[in-house]
Amino acid sequence: MSTKKVPARTGSTVTRRKRSAGSGRLLRQERADTISHAAIEFFAEHGFKGQTRELAARAGVTQGLLYRHFPNKDAIIEKVYHDVFLSNWNPEWEVWIGDRAVPLRDRLVRFYKDYTKGIMKPEWIRLFLYFGLDGRGDFAKRYLKNMHQTIWYRIVAEVRHHSGRPSLDFEAIKVSEVEMVWALIASIFFIGVRHYVLGLTVPDDIDSIIEAKIHAFLEGVPAAMADSPNQEAIFDLLPDM
Repeated sequence: MSTKKVPARTGSTVTRRKRSAGSGRLLRQERADTISHAAIEFFAEHGFKGQTRELAARAGVTQGLLYRHFPNKDAIIEKVYHDVFLSNWNPEWEVWIGDRAVPLRDRLVRFYKDYTKGIMKPEWIRLFLYFGLDGRGDFAKRYLKNMHQTIWYRIVAEVRHHSGRPSLDFEAIKVSEVEMVWALIASIFFIGVRHYVLGLTVPDDIDSIIEAKIHAFLEGVPAAMADSPNQEAIFDLLPDM
């Protein structure tokens, strides 16, 4: 009597289906990441008025496939905002600024050097400007409002403590204090504008420039803050998002 051989099975149908589904999810994520990375470069070059057909060609996919991963252009831009601006956020910044066991100068230098590493990139600088120029300013305002509430407020509080002035619990933050912190970060940001937008030569050693800016800030700003008119600032100078 002959016995029919049964081929060896490499795995159950359920297992093979799970592997196939897992591979499908991985491929889908890889394609979404490819589109996102291409969108960052594309919008940094052309602004947000660039067409999705051109973006799809840059990403090496069809426009139909692009919309299978992102329902519309706004969803792509939201992903770009997250990947460029939010993914680089370091929650330790707030801890560094508030650590009074460390001299204020060292705290500020550490924060601004680390922060500048994240923003001193062509896509960061150019996209931030395009958010304001291309009618999508809510993204920039959203980011800046978060900076106000988590970073700049703390810097003012620490400058006050450093100078022996009343805390923000007893004396409301003033317009001039907010403006002086604005001025410091703006001077650093403009190095990136000069380089990545205007095409001008900038110093190679940005860290030394930051150290000099912090030195100048602490030499003059605390006294200027103390002597400025007692005009209370509505801290969220930016509209509600």
